[in-house]
Amino acid sequence: MEEGPVLQTKGLTKRFGSLLAVNEVDFELRKGEIHALLGENGAGKSTLCNVLYGYYRPDNGAVFIKGKEVEVSSPKEGMRAGIGMVHQELMLIPNMTVVQNLSLTTDIKLSKPVLELGGIKKKLLEMEETYGLQVDPEAQVEDLSVGERQRVEILKCLFIGADILLFDEPTSYLTEIETEKLFSSLKRMASEGRSIVFVTHHIDEVMAIADRITVMKLGKVVANKLRSEVTPDQLSMLIVGREVLYNVQKQEVQIGAPVLQLVDVSAVNDLGTPALRGISLDLRAGEILGVAGVSGNGQRELDEVITGMRRPTSGKVILAGTDVTHRKPDEVRRAGVAHVCEEHKTGFVFDFSLKDNLILQPFLAERFKNGILMDYSKLTDKTRELIRDYNVVASSEDAPLRTLSGGNKQKFLLARELFWGPKVIVANNPTKGLDVGSAEYIRNVLMKQKAKGKGILMISADLDEILDMSDRIAVMNQGRVANIVDAKNADIRELATLMTSSAKV
Repeated sequence: MEEGPVLQTKGLTKRFGSLLAVNEVDFELRKGEIHALLGENGAGKSTLCNVLYGYYRPDNGAVFIKGKEVEVSSPKEGMRAGIGMVHQELMLIPNMTVVQNLSLTTDIKLSKPVLELGGIKKKLLEMEETYGLQVDPEAQVEDLSVGERQRVEILKCLFIGADILLFDEPTSYLTEIETEKLFSSLKRMASEGRSIVFVTHHIDEVMAIADRITVMKLGKVVANKLRSEVTPDQLSMLIVGREVLYNVQKQEVQIGAPVLQLVDVSAVNDLGTPALRGISLDLRAGEILGVAGVSGNGQRELDEVITGMRRPTSGKVILAGTDVTHRKPDEVRRAGVAHVCEEHKTGFVFDFSLKDNLILQPFLAERFKNGILMDYSKLTDKTRELIRDYNVVASSEDAPLRTLSGGNKQKFLLARELFWGPKVIVANNPTKGLDVGSAEYIRNVLMKQKAKGKGILMISADLDEILDMSDRIAVMNQGRVANIVDAKNADIRELATLMTSSAKV
């Protein structure tokens, strides 16, 4: 007889004001399986996981663990029930070490808690060896890469003995190599009897790792399939409801004069070590200049130097003939640079409303003032217009930004950065974490900006996206530009070699 589900929901419902985020969802997770959750941004996948974990309380419905109905009223209760969750926005304390972060979980362990740091470190090293999740136990979390921080989150779940693991967009910030290592770890966990919910927008990942697939749309489950029962194209149709164009059609645009120039720019990272080493490049009107490279080779610092968030140690940043090298972020924005930043916490205040997040920067707030007073009617109208035009799923313009899914945060970020008509757009991984339909939409928006003569510097970890979108490609390696190649003649193997060569470039 087939063993029953280890986790089950019946009629689970969660509302945020007028927005029905999860609508009478029936869901089952079986022992030892990797169960993928797919759907457009705002479909309810992350909300469902947060309800299961106890981060949100459901309005209706029931949750069953191993056949017994339970009330998971908080994350602490979720962990006590054997549920661990790795959030898209990682939940670690930056100024503490890895071991200290894990020690915070000991107060909820039910049997034989390890209370002293030496014991925690020993157990941590054992888990690292077993699951291939290497990280320095004594390292400060703020000094770790995003991939390393994610490993810490996974180790936290294993440390408390969780046998049900919820992963919300776990590959969003990972390189291809880090993703492969994560998949190996997940398969090992599943083979030992742990059950995994895997939220992702990447169909190729689902086909590589999932045993079963549940597709959600507008808060409801619309399909539940074994991986062997569906093709990637069928999944795209289930998610979006239409055929998706994976390759964006490049528009023929007359390339103009340089709108952004970097001249021999160098900068250090947060640790004070060299991150940019003599970068020189130019971006022209009507051009998309793609920036490719293995994560951690200076892309973040390049983004921050251009947008005024980081001061270079030498060199110049020239915008349309004006030196903006040492200007502050708001001054750089006033000069015509839009910033589609990589991390939402950099661009937003999560507890503020969408309306308030639209005017975080003084330059944008001034557009809605009548004299010295804010014209809230005008602000409300513009926010509603952007929500509509950019297909942002939100209950209203007054909804806290934290209630939006990751993809809807990204669409609203793009809306805020483009509505005022910048000359230059710095887009750092603009489609990361988006479903296939939303990614297609964002790419087309950027193509329309290119057609309007905007210069777009697009940093992306997705080589296929770089090749599809770019006119030229600058490859970064060890903080330098290894080469700038014409995208029409670019070879993916050549790019990979330039990105990974250990020789000095």
